[in-house]
Amino acid sequence: MKIIQVFSSFPTKYQPYNTRFIDGICEAKNLKIEIISKVKTDFFPGKYQVEVIEKSRFETVIRKYSKNIFLYLANYNSLRQFSFKKQLKLVSKFYFVLQNKEAIFHFHNIQSLNNDVVEYMKNNKIKYVVSLRGYDVTILPITSESREKFVIAVLKNAWKIHSVCEDLKIRVVNRFGIEASKIQTIYRTPKLTSTFKAPIVEKLDTTINIFTISRIHWKKCLSESLMAIKTLINQGYKVAYHIIGGSEGNGQEFEKLNYLIIELGLKDVVYLHGYVSEENYPEFLKDMHIFWMPTLNEGIPNILYYILKCGFPVIASNVNGIPEVIEHGKNGMLFSNYDFVELYEKTKLIIDDDGLRVLIQKNAFYTELQTIEKEIANYISFYLE
Repeated sequence: MKIIQVFSSFPTKYQPYNTRFIDGICEAKNLKIEIISKVKTDFFPGKYQVEVIEKSRFETVIRKYSKNIFLYLANYNSLRQFSFKKQLKLVSKFYFVLQNKEAIFHFHNIQSLNNDVVEYMKNNKIKYVVSLRGYDVTILPITSESREKFVIAVLKNAWKIHSVCEDLKIRVVNRFGIEASKIQTIYRTPKLTSTFKAPIVEKLDTTINIFTISRIHWKKCLSESLMAIKTLINQGYKVAYHIIGGSEGNGQEFEKLNYLIIELGLKDVVYLHGYVSEENYPEFLKDMHIFWMPTLNEGIPNILYYILKCGFPVIASNVNGIPEVIEHGKNGMLFSNYDFVELYEKTKLIIDDDGLRVLIQKNAFYTELQTIEKEIANYISFYLE
């Protein structure tokens, strides 16, 4: 069976799980894997043959002139329901679909599709799988009526749906009326090769280093979390907040964060470290104490697995797949989404209650996580059923 894996970009430095997934699935003896990327990236070292779909569709037609003319003529009857312009776009941008009608396509991001190719695959009975991500389910559909209709069309016409957590599965069933039987939750496997054992601190009697590892984006709520830092300082706690992650493509959010740091008088206690690679985490995090994940929207973030395996006490918002990993009061603490007073309160509790903090650290370290063997076995079963 041929499975064509389609990524919006494959991978970026923020998507290490893509390479782990491909490493595992390419070893399956009964699956033939091909990889398509919608955007070229220089981060991937080139271990696999990845076919890149260029952004300029009409240049693609010219560059692949003979192949695309052949594909156009071969598929003329099935393309007739579209205007000539849309036919050209389908042939150039989605030629890999036209020439692999017998394959199953796994689109790892809903945005890698469009209405025309969904309609084409439906009319020609071409099977495709789509993965549910937090943004695609909770944010994209509310940005416009047309985008909501697009998401519904993608999900309703999918052969099967992969969800990264149970929460997203429940949401699409309840909100969009999708059949639960065609959705399977398969948790991603974290990268654990660079983990280290965070020290158990019996008593926090030094500057308390709180940290977040996240790209700077509005849905990560880094700016809003400064209010909890400000409250801790006002209540006499000696804290520092370390934000580890880049701001690529999010200049306004980066400006907002810097503005609030100055306006709230936090210039000496909030540190923006930029992007740090995973292999450098052990050295970078050795003096950290408490991990914050104040996000508005997530599936199950890869970094959460990493932090738990290190044994840091975690305080995270109770959104999407996070409560499927964090058991409140056992291996971490949860606070109500966007409630930064409660974030302060939970942090205060973790600082003040030494016994609770030590217990959470120990339980965090022993949290059972997904394994690549189980993940790949689930995918093989998912494809072959």
